[in-house]
Amino acid sequence: MASPFFNTDAEKEFLVALCRDKAAGKHISKLSSEDFYDDTHKALFQAMQAASIAGKAITLPVVAESLIQLFGDDRHMRTYTAMIDDCHIIPTYAIESNLGIIR
Repeated sequence: MASPFFNTDAEKEFLVALCRDKAAGKHISKLSSEDFYDDTHKALFQAMQAASIAGKAITLPVVAESLIQLFGDDRHMRTYTAMIDDCHIIPTYAIESNLGIIR
């Protein structure tokens, strides 16, 4: 469950890292969508989690497809692609740090 203390930047960086770093996918099982404060971040995480469970790589097209399957549209994709464009390359060690902040 999301802490009363939250960091949407950490959420954003974690979600971007999941798409950019193939090894980051192993961290999906360590969180649930309820760990995210931002509703768009929750929806994106749910889509990524569903893709991961289905054995699919977490890519932009796969996340869009998963959003459509879960929610009937991909309205959160514009936000996600903007997040990817705005975030600099996130070092692997930052994934663990952001994971700890989100939980």
